[in-house]
Amino acid sequence: TPVTSVVEILIEDLLQSGLPPEQIHLVFAGGTHPPATPQEMQQKLGFQLPEGVQLHAHDSRGPCEYLGNSANGTPIYLNPIVAGSDLRIGVGCIYPHPAAGFSGGAKILVPGAAGYETIRILHDNFQGSERRGGSIDCPFRSEIESIAAQLGLDFIVNLAINQLRQVCQVFSGDMNRAFRQGVQYVRDHYRVKAAG
Repeated sequence: TPVTSVVEILIEDLLQSGLPPEQIHLVFAGGTHPPATPQEMQQKLGFQLPEGVQLHAHDSRGPCEYLGNSANGTPIYLNPIVAGSDLRIGVGCIYPHPAAGFSGGAKILVPGAAGYETIRILHDNFQGSERRGGSIDCPFRSEIESIAAQLGLDFIVNLAINQLRQVCQVFSGDMNRAFRQGVQYVRDHYRVKAAG
């Protein structure tokens, strides 16, 4: 996700609203991928953070906070920085994904910032989309959206990008409504019929 311009604007808005920089934490939420190094985070960010704003790399196998179970019984383990936050803003891209149909929306929180046990149970017990770019109305997506609603994902910024990783459209607001608008846009603009 080309996050530079989005994160810069979000931080500026938060600071102008009176939030002290020390209370702004950027968590690189990569699910079960290895935690990003400080150099990787800075390279992806692409600009110098205001003094006091803190960077964190999520580690799904590191200490995570247990926050109870979902309505379907999924144990919810979450990154401790994210778990302790009063306001959660998710930034991501909308592109085809094998389990969730498309990335984006609630996926940045769960599984993005979730603990390994939560992620494993999600993938083992909830049927995903039948293919990349398939249905977003599947049990996997339903469960991650239910958990994100239970935890609170206050605002999302989802980007549609082209093959050059340039931002073509921005969808922001409610995690489900903005995400679904973004998925429709991506389907309308990038889906092609297979030859033959």
